[in-house]
Amino acid sequence: MEHQLLKEILTELKTIKHDIKLIKEKLNKVDNSCKGMDEHISFIMRVYETLRNPINMISTFSYSNLSLSN
Repeated sequence: MEHQLLKEILTELKTIKHDIKLIKEKLNKVDNSCKGMDEHISFIMRVYETLRNPINMISTFSYSNLSLSN
């Protein structure tokens, strides 16, 4: 009886170890994906910072011309 219980515990432990391994693999994929998104967001922010003033100038110019036309 005790031997059977130990076998069941060992089987369950192996299953848990396998599940943990799968979770770690998925977590690594998510971590890599997050790093990629962080890099993308940083790139977009750098582009925005570079283009912010020219876009504001064009926007202001366009609005002022539109209001003069009316």
